[in-house]
Amino acid sequence: MKLKQPALAITEFEAELKLNPGDADAQFQLGKTLLEQGRANDALPHLEAAEKANPKLDGVHAELAAAYRKLGRTADAEREAKLAAPEKAAASSSH
Repeated sequence: MKLKQPALAITEFEAELKLNPGDADAQFQLGKTLLEQGRANDALPHLEAAEKANPKLDGVHAELAAAYRKLGRTADAEREAKLAAPEKAAASSSH
């Protein structure tokens, strides 16, 4: 991702998940990358898996809110945005 090569990043995250399907961070990064590529339908299962594996994963609720919003799931987006609010508050108070 740092090299701005999302297709390569997606391939790498998918390979990692074949080896370790429970890797919350890989699920999150894959979902986030897919979402950034405009692939909300593909991103959602990975973001949901990341949240299920680690509900306190930094940024997971904000990314879920964005994915739900893009898919027109307003109630789900609002729920996740509320869960993301404490994450954002903690992040801004630590800077």
